[in-house]
Amino acid sequence: MLGVAIGTSAILGVAAIVSRSAVGWVYPIGSGSMERTLMTGESVFLRYGTDVENRFDIVAFRDLGGGASIKRTWGLPGESFAINLSGDVRINGEFLPDAPGRPAPTVIFDSRLQAIDEHWRHGGTAFDPWTREPPPAAGESEIWTLDGTVVDRGSDLGLLRFQDRVTDGYLTEEGEYVHGPNVVQDVIVEFEVQVLSTGGYLRIQLSEQNDLFEVNVLMYEAEEDYRALVRRIVPQRFDRAGRTSFGIPRAPVPIGEWVPMRLANIDNRISLTIGEMTFQYDYDANTPRRDPSTGRDAPFSAGPRAKLGACGLPARFRNLRVLRDVHVVPRGRFGVGTAITLKTNEIFLLGDNSQNSRDSRERGPIKVEQVLGTARAVVLPLGHFRRL
Repeated sequence: MLGVAIGTSAILGVAAIVSRSAVGWVYPIGSGSMERTLMTGESVFLRYGTDVENRFDIVAFRDLGGGASIKRTWGLPGESFAINLSGDVRINGEFLPDAPGRPAPTVIFDSRLQAIDEHWRHGGTAFDPWTREPPPAAGESEIWTLDGTVVDRGSDLGLLRFQDRVTDGYLTEEGEYVHGPNVVQDVIVEFEVQVLSTGGYLRIQLSEQNDLFEVNVLMYEAEEDYRALVRRIVPQRFDRAGRTSFGIPRAPVPIGEWVPMRLANIDNRISLTIGEMTFQYDYDANTPRRDPSTGRDAPFSAGPRAKLGACGLPARFRNLRVLRDVHVVPRGRFGVGTAITLKTNEIFLLGDNSQNSRDSRERGPIKVEQVLGTARAVVLPLGHFRRL
């Protein structure tokens, strides 16, 4: 009955918007440049109008050759717009704002769909404090238990270590990873942890270029006194300036309860979420890693991009996910490497499938007068109905 209700609602919604021919029309998606937001063969409802109201609106526009295309709005009239060589976007010299409609991070690993030990390393050749519990039901995550009481302080034996390269690929709903050709720097790790006793600390790490960011959630005292410590470690520097840290006043992780945790490194901002509490730490720039073959700085990261575990205490882990931030392939003549200033009637448009999109990077800015309308919903096929 639920499927019937949803189908009926979608049909009524499509009938309502299509019938309003004075305000919009249905536009078919004929290419993969906006995947995975808009898929080839789908159709969207476009509201007529040349007004570009918000950053990240999806708009259709007239090509100079007489056809039409559909892309996402990134740069607005009068702004300075640039894509750096790491695939990050700068607006007026600042990182991309976290505004409504910004493309969400893309999942590249999910333990509810993939086996942890096929993508994460654990233990060592002679000793492994990690144990996988009995296989879960379909659609549920594996649970891995760590006996952190036998792990030496700072040892990687107490950490699950993500081994996959982080690229601009994605994980399908069936659990198949589609590899991308471009390395992505900004990474997020999410998981749930159940701490079984005090006497140690949880550890989470993210690496980017030559920086290592480590979070320690200290659990030596009473619950209300737990602390979290975030450190930035530059491995090739041994002076005090190479290590930066700050403390978080309270990090509640009740013993015996499953607690969601998330560590993100997006646009030079470290964001730590424990339960419903979020703490942030901004830094100026990453420390480049030197390419030994050329002797030059290179925008890549070596070793595992994400690690998680504990030391000094037993804990269980489940629902692991690794995500990567939106990545714009730095290709084309406009706004790549060097900022471009948009005129008062220009916008900068990009396809969500950056590797396979021909957009303002090659074409240049689009004049507002070329805009045909703004996409509001996917309306066909009926089973794909969703608002944008």
